[in-house]
Amino acid sequence: MSRFDACIPVLRVPDPARSQTWYEQQLGFTAEPAGPLGDVVVRRDGVALQLRPGPTPAPRGLLD
Repeated sequence: MSRFDACIPVLRVPDPARSQTWYEQQLGFTAEPAGPLGDVVVRRDGVALQLRPGPTPAPRGLLD
């Protein structure tokens, strides 16, 4: 049977390059480009997050 080894959440951010810099400088992540859409993957201690350009959804109830 197949087994999952990892799960990488995709976070929509207005500016992936700016977010990448923040993750690197503030939290010690390293980064690498990921795909043709301008995505960036940041990694640290076995954890990975994919930063994708796009609108950031408002928290539920905030704009209701």
